[in-house]
Amino acid sequence: MRIISPNALVFTEMVVDTTLVHMDSEDLERKIGLPTDRCVLQLGGSCPLGISKAAKRALSLGYTKMNLNCGCPSERVQNGKFGAVLMKEPLLIAQIVQEVYEQTGVVLSVKCRIGVDDIEDYASFKKMVETVRDNSPCRTFYVHARKCLLKGLSPADNRRVPPLKYEHVTRLKEELPELTVILNGGIREISQIHGIRDKVDGVMLGRKPAEDPMVFAELEWSIFNTPRLAHGTAVLAYLLQLSEKEEARQRFYKIDEEYNSALKRLKAEKEAQKGKKREEKTKEKENPHGSTAHACKYEDLRPIEPVLYGKRGCKEYKRRIADIARERIQNTEVFNRISSFFELLELNGAQTHEE
Repeated sequence: MRIISPNALVFTEMVVDTTLVHMDSEDLERKIGLPTDRCVLQLGGSCPLGISKAAKRALSLGYTKMNLNCGCPSERVQNGKFGAVLMKEPLLIAQIVQEVYEQTGVVLSVKCRIGVDDIEDYASFKKMVETVRDNSPCRTFYVHARKCLLKGLSPADNRRVPPLKYEHVTRLKEELPELTVILNGGIREISQIHGIRDKVDGVMLGRKPAEDPMVFAELEWSIFNTPRLAHGTAVLAYLLQLSEKEEARQRFYKIDEEYNSALKRLKAEKEAQKGKKREEKTKEKENPHGSTAHACKYEDLRPIEPVLYGKRGCKEYKRRIADIARERIQNTEVFNRISSFFELLELNGAQTHEE
C-alpha cells in the first residue's frame, strides 16, 4: 500500500494494550508491520495506564501516530470493556487520551461509531465527541457511520446491517469545524469519495483495499493527479525492496531488545528455541551485483496476491504465487515468473481501448 498510495494513511489492525506490552518483537512485527510516517497504530483497551504503557513501547519502536479503537463490536472485545462499549463512557475515552499524551506526548485519534445499541440519535453522538474534545487533546475522529449493536449481531453483520447515516458525520464536521472528521463505512467506489470529500476531511476504506489494493492507484490519480501506477510496476517495486525490509526488520528487533530487556530475559528459553530458525530466515545471500537478495516466503508474497482482483487470470496468478512461495526463490527472481500475467493485462487493456 505504501508503494501504491504514498498519500494514504495505513492503519494496523487493532492491538490490545496487554498484547502489545507482552508480545515478543518477532510476533509483534508480524502482527503490525514496520513503522513509517504514514502508518497509524490502532490500540485497544480500557485502562489509561495500560494503554499508555503500550504506547511507550510503540513509540520506542518508531510508531508516532496512534489511534484508540472505540468502534470494534466483537464479543471478546466487549468482555475486555473496550472497543465500541467505550462509547458509553466518553469520559473514560478522554482519560485514556489524556494519560497517553501526558506519558508520551502522542495525541491519540479516536475511531468510533455514530451510536451503540439503542443510542443512535445525532445529539448523543455529538455529545460523546464533545466530551472527548473538551477533556482531552484529541481533535481527530474516524467515524464509522453506522451504530453498533453489541448483542445479536456478529462483527461482520455490524459492518453491513445497521443503516449508514452519513448525514450524522457530515453534520458533525459542519457544526464542529475545528475537528478533523474522517468518514468510514460502506465506501467502495471512487465516485462515492468524490461525492463526499468536500463535506469531511477524509475517508477511510477497509474492506475494499483488502480485496482490491490497486483501487488506490486510481484514487491517487483521481484525487492527487499522480501518474497511474501499473500493476506490474507496483509488484516489481515491492519485490525489489524485500531485502531492505529484512534489514529494517532486524533493526526493529534490536531496538525492541534494548528497550524491553526485562521481557526478553523472561522469554530467554523461547528466544533460544527461535534463534536458529530466525538465523536461517534472515541469512543473506550475495547476488552477482554485490547487493543482498532475499528468499521469499509466503508471508512475503501474500501482499501481492490480490493485485489482479477482478482481472482475467487472477485465480491462476494466485496459484502461481503459492507455487513460488513453496520454492523459496529469491526476490530478484520472482517477477520473471509472474510477468506474463501483467503483460496479458496490458494487452487486454490496449485491446479494450482500441475497441
